[in-house]
Amino acid sequence: CYPWQELLSLGRRSRYGILKPTTQVTVERLEAMLYTAPSPPVDLMIRTSGEKRLSDFLLWQSENAIIHFTSVLWPDFSLWDFAKVIFEYQSVCDL
Repeated sequence: CYPWQELLSLGRRSRYGILKPTTQVTVERLEAMLYTAPSPPVDLMIRTSGEKRLSDFLLWQSENAIIHFTSVLWPDFSLWDFAKVIFEYQSVCDL
């Protein structure tokens, strides 16, 4: 699924009766209509391949997340790489 599809779907749902024309659009209503609405907030996002961008992926949902960029490619991302990211995350969050 492309990031723009979620926004297009949101617009269609609001246009075809999910939101009435008199309904006030709020952050809470928008978040309730996202594909990730039933999921908890994103705490940690890992971006592999050395790229330092998110490409519009989960931008809204990851607003308070810690983003970790690594040069390891996804097929080579191992349990040890994941453990290293978790330890760094714990040191940042003081867990």
